[in-house]
Amino acid sequence: MQGERTSFGWLLAEKGGAGGRSVKLTNCADGSYAVFWYDPWTGTTIGEGAAEASGGSLVVEAPASKQPDLSFTITRK
Repeated sequence: MQGERTSFGWLLAEKGGAGGRSVKLTNCADGSYAVFWYDPWTGTTIGEGAAEASGGSLVVEAPASKQPDLSFTITRK
């Protein structure tokens, strides 16, 4: 779900864990973003970082995790 300033997402790995996988988001305004990753089963924050969008694309990488799915929020700085 993409908003003007904050977006929410869910990453599901059909095989293996979702950790370490990359997600490419399009239609993002160029600039800096804060990224927070969560275990969707417990709501626990499992990682945070920063990312830069360029040319309308933003690529974020999930932190190490064996969970089959992770959720995330992305906030434009």
